Amino acid sequence: MIDIEDIAAAFEKTKADWNQFLNTKTGEIVAVSDKIRLNSDDENVIEEIEKNNDYVMLPDQYELDEWYIMEDFAESLEDKDLRHTLIGMLNKRIQIKSLKNEMKLLGITRDYRLFKKNEFLKKAVEWCLEHDIEYSCQSTDVEALCQEYKEQYGSE
Repeated sequence: MIDIEDIAAAFEKTKADWNQFLNTKTGEIVAVSDKIRLNSDDENVIEEIEKNNDYVMLPDQYELDEWYIMEDFAESLEDKDLRHTLIGMLNKRIQIKSLKNEMKLLGITRDYRLFKKNEFLKKAVEWCLEHDIEYSCQSTDVEALCQEYKEQYGSE
């Protein structure tokens, strides 16, 4: 059984031109480039994934949609001035890297990281339920969130 935090951590590592796969038997997560093959080990991993039905592809960066997470975060801010400032930047469609730099200057980076972590946990629970993958919530901090998300997504 895979720890849901491992899946959420893999979501955090998602990059363009890379796919990540979960081995549902071992819980191992492997990443493979779409564009380049670095060495024979990469080819071996790809062959293993292709011939073994135990691998399921994790969502890519477009499916995870960090921009949408930032919009939700901005709307969740209680401080009206911060909320309007961040929403204004989002409406200008500036790059995510620039937005993160602005959040640092506004002093809300830590809040955003926690918000994003919770969103990735939510998406991880939803993804596991969609793919009938058993998972555990080993951390007591996450256990209540897992239960809430499981009830929310499991009843749809």
